[in-house]
Amino acid sequence: AWARMVVKPLTAAQRKTLLVTYLARFNKTLPANLLKRVLGHELASNPLFLRTLAEELRLFGVHEELAERVGYYLQSATVDDLFERVLERVEGDCGKKAVRETMTAIWASRAGLTEAEILGIAKLVPATWAPIRNALDEALLDSNGRLAFAHDYLRIGVRDRYLETEEKQRAVHRQLAAWFRQRPSDARRAQEEPYQWQIGRAHV
Repeated sequence: AWARMVVKPLTAAQRKTLLVTYLARFNKTLPANLLKRVLGHELASNPLFLRTLAEELRLFGVHEELAERVGYYLQSATVDDLFERVLERVEGDCGKKAVRETMTAIWASRAGLTEAEILGIAKLVPATWAPIRNALDEALLDSNGRLAFAHDYLRIGVRDRYLETEEKQRAVHRQLAAWFRQRPSDARRAQEEPYQWQIGRAHV
């Protein structure tokens, strides 16, 4: 039988401990005024929000612009809003097209894609994909050799950032269908291609 675990919102003390301890691991600190702003955000009781925000602040290296950056992240009204901002940061590091193509391909898949499939669909070389995967490491789940989103927050963030219309959503499904159509006739193709054409509402 599966054990059930209830994850409760962080208390005020737990929020501060999580944020301060995490940043301290990398010899980072927040000024008292910024610490107060972060901990006072309505989503700071959500462990994923606070952990993700802490990681983003750890990576930000321009001290003079830190207050502005904190304000930018704290504009997030939902956890998926925060992940949209994470995607924007990864785009700046790795290229917008590469991030968009890989993330939308995973978004449209039935249950994730292998790295070889991601590279083929997005037309990338491993050296371009590796920093994207590393940047989103904990937000991606490796299940039986396929990469999928570890939670719906990233899935919603990808949809809202890149696939804001139904036509764009259908188009990426058709893109995957067309790619799998060119693959050998095996179980993997049979799993994905008909599904992608169906969701893409296009004729084979």
